[in-house]
Amino acid sequence: MNGLGENSSNLSIISGLWLFFFSLGCALGTDKAQLIHLNFSARSSYYLFLLWLALVSLTTYLFTYEEPSFTLTILSDLAIVVGILAVWSCYDHIAPGQITKYSALFGYSFFIFVFHEPLLTILKKGMFFLFGRTDACSLFIYIAAPLITIGTSILLAHVLKRHLPSFYDFATGGR
Repeated sequence: MNGLGENSSNLSIISGLWLFFFSLGCALGTDKAQLIHLNFSARSSYYLFLLWLALVSLTTYLFTYEEPSFTLTILSDLAIVVGILAVWSCYDHIAPGQITKYSALFGYSFFIFVFHEPLLTILKKGMFFLFGRTDACSLFIYIAAPLITIGTSILLAHVLKRHLPSFYDFATGGR
């Protein structure tokens, strides 16, 4: 997923964000201790969150009024990376100590990574077909489709891991 929506087929070859995330995941997976010590101050988290909102707003505006380009692809990919850091940095300040409640779900992250793209695309296209392409429907789909995708992915991963553990291990490479 490179943040370009339906226009991504024109530029999907030049977007290397998937390779960045795969490499980052490998690096973080080999040195988990460094990941634990990544902390942001509340002020830094706030500014990072505002930067993310600005990038998302700018990217959305530009994609609305301009043709997709390499520069817009890079801007969109940057918004994704900054968004991950922003959310990551904010949850420690919003819900301190609550992370252990949900730590069992983190084990499904690789499955979500692998499974989300075909499901998200199918959901978005199906929802646009059902609800139409108005601004309100587009906003609803922009919010609902990823939430449904993540929920469905977690549910399927849980069922597979519980009832078909060998298949789940094979499908995720034991991750």
